[in-house]
Amino acid sequence: MNCKTMKTKTLLFALFFSGIGNSRAQEFFSLYNLGDDVVQTHNLSPVLLPKNKVTIGTPINLGLSLNAGFQINELLREGSRPNTLKIDFQNLMDASEEKNKANVNLTANIITLAFKMENGAISIFSNVRETLNWHFSKELIGLAANGLEDFNLKNEKLRATAYFETGIGITQKFLKDRLAIGLRLKLLNGVNNISTAKDASLSLEIDPDAYLWNVNASQASLNTASINTPEGEQRSLFTGNSGFGVDFGARYELTEKWVLEIAVNDLGSINWSEDVVNYNIKEATNVVYQGIDLKNINDAEKEIEEALENILDTDETQKSFKTNLSTRSYLSARYKLSDKNTLNAVVFNDHAFGSFNPSYSLGYNRSLKKARFGLLARSGGINPDFNLGANIAFAMGAFQFYAATDNLLNIGKKIEETSRANLCFGLNLLLGREN
Repeated sequence: MNCKTMKTKTLLFALFFSGIGNSRAQEFFSLYNLGDDVVQTHNLSPVLLPKNKVTIGTPINLGLSLNAGFQINELLREGSRPNTLKIDFQNLMDASEEKNKANVNLTANIITLAFKMENGAISIFSNVRETLNWHFSKELIGLAANGLEDFNLKNEKLRATAYFETGIGITQKFLKDRLAIGLRLKLLNGVNNISTAKDASLSLEIDPDAYLWNVNASQASLNTASINTPEGEQRSLFTGNSGFGVDFGARYELTEKWVLEIAVNDLGSINWSEDVVNYNIKEATNVVYQGIDLKNINDAEKEIEEALENILDTDETQKSFKTNLSTRSYLSARYKLSDKNTLNAVVFNDHAFGSFNPSYSLGYNRSLKKARFGLLARSGGINPDFNLGANIAFAMGAFQFYAATDNLLNIGKKIEETSRANLCFGLNLLLGREN
């Protein structure tokens, strides 16, 4: 296989075969409901009013939400021989929706320092972040299941980004302490990225009688940065890919019982200029080529490769590009049943690629002197489902341990029957606890 054909095949599958399944966004409802008791909620809500004079978030902190959407056994089926598996794209296509979305979000805390102030708080933080958003169609899976045939791929979107964020957060109270406004300013350093160009589309219409192929391609580019490191070259921890981000939030005590809060996280972008490679398909509008008879060929793979090489004119460039962060928002209302018991109603939306498919949760939390725990129910999202979540945080001396999940109903399932995971856990140091 020559280089040009390899580029074409790589681009086709990397650009459009960007995910499988129908999934929900990464809500982290259970972690969010731990509130000011756990400093890691500061990654979800910019408003932070800690209960300790000094809080130290250690590197032993991890938040992971992985939503593949499909069950493993929908793709991997039992083979014809005992103890063997086969990939079954047809079965997966039958189980998929017309439009599908998938998300992954991972946050690893390097360090967090939070200082309680007289009228708010100041924090310094550094995290490693990895986010992945896929929007793709059932027609894409059909290509893998049925081979080369008519297709019209549009609105197929992929953005996978790894980066460091380091910043400062400020929370200040107003209106006799009833209103608290939080702002986090973040310097970003991009580690790597792979993303489709905006409004990328590619279609092929085949005339089976005349063997004519009608091709349309627009913005069909796959942008990458620091993905392919040359052999023998060592990658540096920090790169020349830089950006800036902002988190904003506000909390208002409507009455002694009701508290309202809004949070908008990850407004900003990263400019990618180091180790950039753009894989491009030439623009085409109703361009007709003499194709091949797919039903009467001896070496199908070779013939298709040669046909794609002649039809799709590809090239590589090294143009810098910019990607937006995956913006997330929360809107919540908290009702105080008593000093120790609260009800929490939260609405979440992942705004990746401008989408709006909110998820909802209703939870209960109880706070004790050195502990906080609770349960919740969640639903909504791309394809609404129902699940339960739980959280707990407790202190032993100066050490605080916490854990949270939004997927209690998935615990105990066989690995091949699961489609998503959501878990947060960690260890903090609490200094100067105030009653």
